[in-house]
Amino acid sequence: MLDDHSRFALVTAACANETTARVKEHLTAAFRRYGLPLCIMTDNGSPWGDGPGSPYTPLGVFLIEQGIRIGHSTPYHPQTLGKDERFHRSMKAEALSGPPFDNLAHAAKALDHWRHIYNTQRPHEALNMQVPIERYHPSPREFHEAIDPFDFAQGDIIRRVQMQGWVSFKGHACRVPKAFRRKDIAFRPTQSEETFKIYFRHHSIKTITLKPK
Repeated sequence: MLDDHSRFALVTAACANETTARVKEHLTAAFRRYGLPLCIMTDNGSPWGDGPGSPYTPLGVFLIEQGIRIGHSTPYHPQTLGKDERFHRSMKAEALSGPPFDNLAHAAKALDHWRHIYNTQRPHEALNMQVPIERYHPSPREFHEAIDPFDFAQGDIIRRVQMQGWVSFKGHACRVPKAFRRKDIAFRPTQSEETFKIYFRHHSIKTITLKPK
């Protein structure tokens, strides 16, 4: 995980897998240490997304409940996350190009050592030859150990998402991503009587237009 402004590396973790639980564990540790970001930009692969056109997963829901805006890179265009791609190239060349690691603990120790050098000793041309730690400031937004109830806007119509992502609204069966199952969402009226914006907390999920029966 890389800070966009300073290029400070908050997380470089050696993991046995990329499951939602594993990634959430490392995110939580980073949030507790450094505070919450305003926004996280990710790619579209698991566990961040289910592929192009399906950006919502339980991990994304976890971020939204922390008050973090989420965005996804343009499918098949890694340039969207250019700083992250450049970081990966540096890490691969400088930390991962040697002999194979004996185990995960060995890999984690090597990555921690490289991350310290990257953040505190390695100057960047894009930072006017400063090192990332000279630009980085932790966030004052604290991690929420328990998720507080959310007050939707006045006029919102609240519905609970069923297990398969279905919601009954004004006599219509509406489908939303299954990542929001068992969560409350809001149908927000627009200037058109048939069109509504659907929100989960502060995040806009989709816009629907109800067809007359």
